[in-house]
Amino acid sequence: MDKILNLLMNKEKIDIKLVEGEKDIYRLRVGKYRMLIKVYKEKQTILVVKIGPRGDIYKK
Repeated sequence: MDKILNLLMNKEKIDIKLVEGEKDIYRLRVGKYRMLIKVYKEKQTILVVKIGPRGDIYKK
């Protein structure tokens, strides 16, 4: 789990950004798709919230 968290937090290796207006939800870019993930640092847990095409992922 530590290795995964380190990879996710190392912005030089992958395209990951904090979602605007959120404090613990990140956007991970994978080609034309986006993955929204919630990071629980204290529990060392990552929850995949949503996966989809870039244009649709931010719609609620």
